[in-house]
Amino acid sequence: MNGLLENGVIPLCIGLLLLSGALWVFQVAMG
Repeated sequence: MNGLLENGVIPLCIGLLLLSGALWVFQVAMG
């Protein structure tokens, strides 16, 4: 169960970081 939790949470955190980074770059490029 612990491994399943880590395998689900870590990619989610990485995905959120990439998404927020992409949004920030987009705002900077537009602004």
